[in-house]
Amino acid sequence: MRFTLYLTPLVAVLTFAPATAAQPLADPGPVWAGLTDTTAFGVRMERHLAATEEALATLRAVEEPRTVANTVVPYKAAESELKNAGRLAALALNAHPEAGFRAYAQAWAGRIAEREAALGGDPAVYEALAAVDLSDAEPGLRYVVGRDLEAYRRNGIDRSAEVRQRVAALRARIEAVGHRFGNNIFADRDTLRLHPDSLAGMPADFLAAYAPDAEGLVTIEVTPANAMPLITFADRRSVREAAFRAAFMAGNPANVPVIDSLRALRHELATLLGYGSWAAYATAPMMAGSAERVRRFLDEVDEASAEAARREIDELVARRRVEEPWAEGIDFPSFLYWQSKVKQEAYAFDAQVMRAYLPYHRVRDGILAAFAQMFALEFRPAPETPVWGPAVEPYEVWEDGALVGRFYLDMHPREGKFGHFAAFDLRLGGGALPEVALVCNFPGGAEGDPGLLEPGGMTTFFHEFGHLVHSLLHGQSALVGEIEGDFIEAPSQLLEEWAQDPGVLRSFARHYETGEPIPEELIAAYRRADGFGRAFFATISNLWPAVLSIELFETPPEQDPTAAIEARVTAAHLPFEAPEGFLVSASLPHLFPYSSNYYTYLWSAVIARDLLTGFDRDDLLNPTVSRRYRDVVLAPSGTAPSAVLVERFLGRPFNADAWRAWLEGEGD
Repeated sequence: MRFTLYLTPLVAVLTFAPATAAQPLADPGPVWAGLTDTTAFGVRMERHLAATEEALATLRAVEEPRTVANTVVPYKAAESELKNAGRLAALALNAHPEAGFRAYAQAWAGRIAEREAALGGDPAVYEALAAVDLSDAEPGLRYVVGRDLEAYRRNGIDRSAEVRQRVAALRARIEAVGHRFGNNIFADRDTLRLHPDSLAGMPADFLAAYAPDAEGLVTIEVTPANAMPLITFADRRSVREAAFRAAFMAGNPANVPVIDSLRALRHELATLLGYGSWAAYATAPMMAGSAERVRRFLDEVDEASAEAARREIDELVARRRVEEPWAEGIDFPSFLYWQSKVKQEAYAFDAQVMRAYLPYHRVRDGILAAFAQMFALEFRPAPETPVWGPAVEPYEVWEDGALVGRFYLDMHPREGKFGHFAAFDLRLGGGALPEVALVCNFPGGAEGDPGLLEPGGMTTFFHEFGHLVHSLLHGQSALVGEIEGDFIEAPSQLLEEWAQDPGVLRSFARHYETGEPIPEELIAAYRRADGFGRAFFATISNLWPAVLSIELFETPPEQDPTAAIEARVTAAHLPFEAPEGFLVSASLPHLFPYSSNYYTYLWSAVIARDLLTGFDRDDLLNPTVSRRYRDVVLAPSGTAPSAVLVERFLGRPFNADAWRAWLEGEGD
């Protein structure tokens, strides 16, 4: 059975070697092998559950003194089985092409979540783990088990049976409500019916994809792949606002009562466990450590960015007044449009021109080549690997002649698919070959469509592939611990810098029609223009929703209504005019998994800019530096505090100096 296959290397790592030491990886085969229908999927889920119970029975049967081998190993094996089952269900419910399969997977996701909640509230398992003497264990093992024990205590393991039952019930309800919250957003796709004349300003390849019908109109489904071009380039304000509403107000109004339910349930759970609020509960195990520290951090970000953001917005308003002299500010749906105009005229950078050098397949291949060189890995296409849909691109990861992982690229929009950009872990740890999937919504995927990416879309690709590499590397360890949530974005935000690097861009950016390499002057203009908008973009994309998220989860909705919080935070932190009816809490998909902790993007950005100081800016692909970063930060993630790993890499504690300098454009 798979349990036995995982258990042997896990014992070796936990007993005899550091958690980050290289170990031969067992290969149970591709995760999607044999999953041809829902029956096969159900059988796989049942096997995961059976392996979980087998491991827990081994743990419970112990009569002699508790040890790593007889207690920690079977516990981590059970945990691994449950997590891998949940990961597979999450992928299927978000990405499978068949609606029936997605619904079946969602039911399984709920069942797995219930079993995880039961394990996380099992006093006998907790007592068994707590009885293990770890005084002579290596530090990584002590850290991981210590975090596991703390998670049990945060689940109320020391409370009465009635409280534990209530905790489990609340967690199950939160999970169900959270799925509904996400589904309401991703299923809410609007379609625009427009006359071609309304699309003035749009790129030629975009227009070519939408031929007028018999009535002379074009029909555009507003997916993430085409929303950004419409918002950025359409000259007609009404088109920009329609695209913005479709893309960034999805889930509204359906999610208005759902977010209230999430707030109420999470507040009840937190107070039941002795915390003053969900924000206090959710921030406690993070690097920040408390909601108070998060608020101080956000105040620091606000102070650091406010003056620069005002200067940038004034520049946008001045440009808008050239065409609209009466303008007093910038409306939210149009800020990218006016930003594009400023970059064209003040920085000689035209994003439409650059798009022609960023067809999907070249960006993909460039990213693969860059990160393969950095981390001394080989990424091989593996077309025979079983996948969940015909659009999925499978790859194998090789190192020194050995297969060390697999990943899957599911990169273009389709009906019923998860509508954002994310890395989905499929199998991590336990001594088995790790597997990860990117599920994204980039342009392309249709016959004859080159899939031209916006420069920002290219950066998103680098970001998401950074998540994938991070998971593959730390997932090779048999012992995989939880990474603090406010560090998880730092490695991927760091690798966004590679999208700005001239050498990396030259390696893949070629015109989709002529094959001509990207001109040097376009690279230079791109880099110059990148400095404009950093401050206000940090404000609207990170600071504003970060403040909103922590305020939403500090009180229940009956004490502080969601609409009132939205109005208060928007007035204080959103520098643009929001459309009527705009309620970001109903439409921000991160608000379920991140809850109060959206601040992690800013926190991670500060760390990422500091990590970058450890690299050679003139040679970002230097494998010596990258290998050290891989071995010191990425591979051992989750087996030590992230702040400790960063300090080992930098030779000092991290600070915000590099981030502040970047915000001001120093060193560009």
